[in-house]
Amino acid sequence: MDYEMMLLDELELTKPHKTVDCPELQQFNFYKLAFTLFCGAPLASFGIYANFLLIKIFCNKEALSSWKLYLFVLAIADLTSCACYIMFRTIFFVGYYFRIYFFYSLWHNTVRLTEPLDLYARTIVRHMILLFVIEHVIQLFKRERSSGICSTKLRLYAIGGVLLVDFLPKIPMLFSLYIVNEPSCPPFQNYRVVIPPFYDDYAPYHAYLNWLLPMQLGWFIGAGLQILIVGSTSRFLANRISSNIDEKNSIGLPKTLLGLHLLINFFTILILLIQIFFPSAFIVMVYDEDSVNTNLFAFTLEFHEFIFMFDPAIRIFVYYCFSATIRRQIDRIALFMSYFNRYLPDPTVKDFQGFGQEEIQVIPRQ
Repeated sequence: MDYEMMLLDELELTKPHKTVDCPELQQFNFYKLAFTLFCGAPLASFGIYANFLLIKIFCNKEALSSWKLYLFVLAIADLTSCACYIMFRTIFFVGYYFRIYFFYSLWHNTVRLTEPLDLYARTIVRHMILLFVIEHVIQLFKRERSSGICSTKLRLYAIGGVLLVDFLPKIPMLFSLYIVNEPSCPPFQNYRVVIPPFYDDYAPYHAYLNWLLPMQLGWFIGAGLQILIVGSTSRFLANRISSNIDEKNSIGLPKTLLGLHLLINFFTILILLIQIFFPSAFIVMVYDEDSVNTNLFAFTLEFHEFIFMFDPAIRIFVYYCFSATIRRQIDRIALFMSYFNRYLPDPTVKDFQGFGQEEIQVIPRQ
């Protein structure tokens, strides 16, 4: 009897249908790879470099005790978002297209962390811009009481509250999928995505709480603040500070920063609105007979990621144009401006509580 059971076990183990069904080998066209590798990756790399410069500029006691504290946290979130783009998008396509197993394995082992981290960083970016603009609006209309309202302690409370509120909805994303390694499968087919049983209940929660609500609500709040700054303060500023070019520039900094963010994220808001009100829209839901997203749908997603990378990459130019102090500091530490640094004086900058009030003391070189 035991001998028959052993034979049956051996037969079961040697049956071909008992082998593991390996995932299909994914294929990507060259145009999708080229768009990500030659457009998105250089932009994200420049964003990492630019935001590293901004972190270095804002990482001092005087800057962190002023409204530049928001810009410091914003630069950290921007750098994280750009790094996640390199990790989440570029390494994925390069590993698959060129069959580099190290990149392929690295992506599958880190995707559970990089995807929620990327979404977390983007949410922080949106909220830091809103906090930055709200403080400038408060200082504009309530200048006499702005020092008490916009203190360093309240800034820290606001930033800490935003970081906590943005982090809590991202916790379930860490458990929303599992990557299982199948050793019996050939390379590039040995990782399988396993969906947990609770995913059907989690998917609507994730869509509304992590995408629709923060993105649309934040965008419309930002649009309202932009209208308030542009419309309601034009005549007020013209009568009050017509001769103060520094204060006009300080108004232009939040206005331009918010306007750029709204413009770049308008494409995302448009796609979300189309997907909500027109679920069968051609630009969003384009599938072939095997329910595989076609080139148009894939290119739309890649174009959306590419557009989003513009925001952290070119934000440094907004600071450069609207803040004389940041411009001088960028000229000193930027790699491409290092040759001209020897001709610039050494400024000592003191930031007051009010925006646009910067005292520059020129100290001659010894």
